[in-house]
Amino acid sequence: MNKQWIYKCTEYFGWLHFLPALLCLAVLPFYDVPVTLSKASVGATAFLLTLVGGSLIYSSRQQFMGTDLGEKAYPASLVSYLLFVLIGAQWL
Repeated sequence: MNKQWIYKCTEYFGWLHFLPALLCLAVLPFYDVPVTLSKASVGATAFLLTLVGGSLIYSSRQQFMGTDLGEKAYPASLVSYLLFVLIGAQWL
Protein backbone atom coordinates (compact mmCIF):
# COMPACT_ATOMS: atom_id res chain seq x y z
CA MET A 1 0.00 0.00 0.00
CA ASN A 2 1.27 3.44 -0.91
CA LYS A 3 1.78 5.69 2.12
CA GLN A 4 2.71 8.80 0.15
CA TRP A 5 -0.72 10.36 0.61
CA ILE A 6 -0.27 10.29 4.41
CA TYR A 7 2.86 12.40 4.10
CA LYS A 8 1.14 14.90 1.82
CA CYS A 9 -1.82 15.19 4.21
CA THR A 10 0.58 15.76 7.11
CA GLU A 11 2.36 18.44 5.09
CA TYR A 12 -0.94 20.22 4.38
CA PHE A 13 -1.83 19.91 8.07
CA GLY A 14 1.47 21.60 8.88
CA TRP A 15 0.72 24.43 6.44
CA LEU A 16 -2.70 24.77 8.07
CA HIS A 17 -0.95 25.54 11.37
CA PHE A 18 2.14 27.35 10.09
CA LEU A 19 0.50 30.13 8.07
CA PRO A 20 -2.04 31.35 10.68
CA ALA A 21 0.64 31.26 13.40
CA LEU A 22 2.98 33.28 11.20
CA LEU A 23 0.17 35.77 10.55
CA CYS A 24 -0.46 35.99 14.29
CA LEU A 25 3.20 36.80 14.88
CA ALA A 26 3.08 39.47 12.18
CA VAL A 27 0.04 41.30 13.60
CA LEU A 28 0.90 40.82 17.28
CA PRO A 29 2.49 44.27 17.70
CA PHE A 30 -0.73 45.88 16.45
CA TYR A 31 -3.10 43.69 18.45
CA ASP A 32 -4.31 44.65 21.91
CA VAL A 33 -4.49 41.43 23.90
CA PRO A 34 -7.09 40.88 26.64
CA VAL A 35 -6.19 41.71 30.23
CA THR A 36 -6.01 38.05 31.24
CA LEU A 37 -3.22 37.37 28.71
CA SER A 38 0.11 38.97 27.99
CA LYS A 39 1.66 39.67 24.62
CA ALA A 40 4.63 37.55 25.60
CA SER A 41 2.51 34.44 26.20
CA VAL A 42 0.52 34.93 22.99
CA GLY A 43 3.73 35.52 21.06
CA ALA A 44 5.41 32.47 22.59
CA THR A 45 2.44 30.27 21.76
CA ALA A 46 2.33 31.54 18.16
CA PHE A 47 6.10 31.08 17.86
CA LEU A 48 5.89 27.49 19.13
CA LEU A 49 3.04 26.74 16.74
CA THR A 50 5.12 28.19 13.90
CA LEU A 51 8.00 25.90 14.81
CA VAL A 52 5.75 22.86 15.14
CA GLY A 53 4.01 23.57 11.84
CA GLY A 54 7.33 24.14 10.11
CA SER A 55 8.69 20.87 11.44
CA LEU A 56 5.60 19.04 10.20
CA ILE A 57 6.02 20.56 6.75
CA TYR A 58 9.74 19.88 6.50
CA SER A 59 9.70 16.35 7.90
CA SER A 60 6.70 15.34 5.80
CA ARG A 61 8.43 16.58 2.67
CA GLN A 62 11.62 14.71 3.60
CA GLN A 63 9.66 11.56 4.34
CA PHE A 64 7.82 11.91 1.02
CA MET A 65 11.18 12.04 -0.78
CA GLY A 66 12.38 9.01 1.18
CA THR A 67 15.45 10.54 2.81
CA ASP A 68 17.08 9.27 5.98
CA LEU A 69 16.37 12.57 7.71
CA GLY A 70 12.65 12.07 7.07
CA GLU A 71 12.78 8.64 8.71
CA LYS A 72 13.92 10.20 11.98
CA ALA A 73 12.31 13.65 11.84
CA TYR A 74 8.80 12.62 10.82
CA PRO A 75 7.91 10.73 14.03
CA ALA A 76 9.62 13.42 16.11
CA SER A 77 7.54 16.16 14.49
CA LEU A 78 4.33 14.23 15.15
CA VAL A 79 5.32 13.88 18.81
CA SER A 80 6.18 17.59 18.98
CA TYR A 81 2.70 18.42 17.72
CA LEU A 82 1.19 16.12 20.34
CA LEU A 83 3.24 17.80 23.06
CA PHE A 84 2.14 21.22 21.83
CA VAL A 85 -1.51 20.15 22.05
CA LEU A 86 -1.00 18.76 25.55
CA ILE A 87 0.75 21.93 26.72
CA GLY A 88 -2.06 24.03 25.22
CA ALA A 89 -4.65 21.90 26.99
CA GLN A 90 -2.79 22.38 30.26
CA TRP A 91 -2.84 26.18 29.81
CA LEU A 92 -6.58 26.18 29.24
